[in-house]
Amino acid sequence: MNSTIITADVNSENKASIKILNQLIIFEKEFYNHNDKCFDQRYFIQKNLFQ
Repeated sequence: MNSTIITADVNSENKASIKILNQLIIFEKEFYNHNDKCFDQRYFIQKNLFQ
């Protein structure tokens, strides 16, 4: 089985994007992004979920 995982990271303060992502794909975790010095939330979806 060939499974591609696509992820999306969003700043935890970006409520509009979080609302959209919560409706469309799966929440994975919240983490501190050292590069941007903020908290991000990570979402993911697998290609095989569409098939």
